[in-house]
Amino acid sequence: MSGLLIAVALLAALAFTGWRALASRRSAAGHRRALELQPGMSPDNPLKIASFTELDDAVDTLRCPCGGLLDRIGEGSRPGLRVVRCACVVCEEDVDLFFDLSQLRH
Repeated sequence: MSGLLIAVALLAALAFTGWRALASRRSAAGHRRALELQPGMSPDNPLKIASFTELDDAVDTLRCPCGGLLDRIGEGSRPGLRVVRCACVVCEEDVDLFFDLSQLRH
């Protein structure tokens, strides 16, 4: 009898753990979709900048969908784009910011 109770408790714990993992994956996918809809958050919708000062100002003012500040951790480039890698200080999600350099004045 006690073996049956232990087995039921173990199955319940496994089911709960699986449910939480699935909910976490769905939440992460929704978070990524929300990021991609915001200007500058995807290569298909980059922010247009005219100077690197505008780039710095944008990085300082843009927020993660959770509302957290973004901490710059690196920069790189793609053809015609500047990519700034950031991490949210609240949810710790990695966020790439995309900037269109076609209007850049030197």
